[in-house]
Amino acid sequence: MVAIPRLTVRTEFGSVLAVPHRGVLLFRNVPYAAPPFGARRFLPPQPPAIWDGLRDGAEPGVGWPQTSFGNPLARYFDPKTQGEDALTLEVQTPELGMTGLPVMVWMHAGGFVTGAGSAQANDGYAFARDGIVHVSINYRLGIDGYAFLEDSESRHADNLGLRDQIAALEWVQRNIAFFGGDPGNVTIAGQSTGGVSVSYLLAAPAATGLFVRAISQSGSPSMAMDTDQARRIAARLGEIAGVAPTSTELAKLDLDVYRSLTAQMMGEVYGSPGAWKVGNQIPVPFCGVTGTEMLPEPVVEGIARKHDSRVKILAGTTKDETSEFLTQSFGDLTLDSPLGQQMLRSFDADADTVSFYRTMAPEDASDMVILAAIATDIWARRPTRDMVEANAGDGFLYEFTWESPMLEPGSGSPQGIDIPFVNDDFENMKEVPRGARMLGTNPSEELAGSMHRSFVDFVKTGDPGWPAYTPEEPSTMRFGVNTAVLHTA
Repeated sequence: MVAIPRLTVRTEFGSVLAVPHRGVLLFRNVPYAAPPFGARRFLPPQPPAIWDGLRDGAEPGVGWPQTSFGNPLARYFDPKTQGEDALTLEVQTPELGMTGLPVMVWMHAGGFVTGAGSAQANDGYAFARDGIVHVSINYRLGIDGYAFLEDSESRHADNLGLRDQIAALEWVQRNIAFFGGDPGNVTIAGQSTGGVSVSYLLAAPAATGLFVRAISQSGSPSMAMDTDQARRIAARLGEIAGVAPTSTELAKLDLDVYRSLTAQMMGEVYGSPGAWKVGNQIPVPFCGVTGTEMLPEPVVEGIARKHDSRVKILAGTTKDETSEFLTQSFGDLTLDSPLGQQMLRSFDADADTVSFYRTMAPEDASDMVILAAIATDIWARRPTRDMVEANAGDGFLYEFTWESPMLEPGSGSPQGIDIPFVNDDFENMKEVPRGARMLGTNPSEELAGSMHRSFVDFVKTGDPGWPAYTPEEPSTMRFGVNTAVLHTA
């Protein structure tokens, strides 16, 4: 007689039903907070309503209202559906009845304007397969998540997307044991702006004690702005919308106008980096705001202040972080063009700097390869190293160097290409035509297995398998070709 697995769990707000998924149990569309619309718009997260009966988890949770911005990998990174009941999470567990399993809580990518925890890129089944309870969350994006709106009514609270993430972590503390997880052994993790979110959580006083380890994939802690810069963004939002830049007025806009407004702000800030010299260098209009209740200090300073809480960090970048989105945004940009010169000035990159990067690039590399190499160092690699150093010896650094066969040599390891390797899961990315082409016909299963095991070991024990990084002993694990090699220079 074949045993029928138990498929239901009772949480503090109601019972949820699992679906078998690739050998593990998947609980989808589980609310951790009430829908933040109507009277709750622009307020901190509120508890969800208690429900009777079973909440069906057969379909993925809806994503925050968004537009794809023409991303050729949108089907991999973005939600299948969108809606207001978006403050939900997904839980994957090996089986019910187990106890004390380590927990991994995943923050999705998307530039703080797109993405969802329920998207294909965030499928954590391999972590659950390997004995970890995996949780992926949705959180508020764009205007609702990160616009700095100062209302006379004091309705608005800063960094609402970050507050959502903290609310989800508090839900984990109260409920994850029902799924077999240990609330005392939680690792937060994320990629791109999910990794940036990890750095915010490391710095945020309100997140203290909610996790013991952190993983940041391609998450630059410099992607934040102060209140003066955030006020400029808010003023421009109001100007475009034709309303006062307050939560009360912006809440009156319907979702189509909201999407259009978000897209225009993204285009203005990202398309004119010189005009919007935001402090984060990475030119985006919506991100964490420092000098606020949630982020009182610049992010790396906040991490340095809290390093004695002994949260261990695993952080790294891909070799060519910026190559894909610069190419997709600006095409065959040349360094002597007005925009190319503007971007070099924003990087403080003079002729000697450009010459140095040319000596490091493949022969006959395009101007875009050179620009992407400079941007990768400024926007990603250096801030990531600074974050690990700020953690005072409790940080591990890595770099992913495997190159896609479809991309130009010297720029073939862009942001996001490491996700299927960390997840030990090529199939989800191969379902998207461009993803299949980027992986090629024979991506290294050996490399995926090695990288995934290192991340699993870190979640379970805090040791990924190589020495911690310090300025005196700068150990960096490089994952490339078919293997991993420790680099100490």
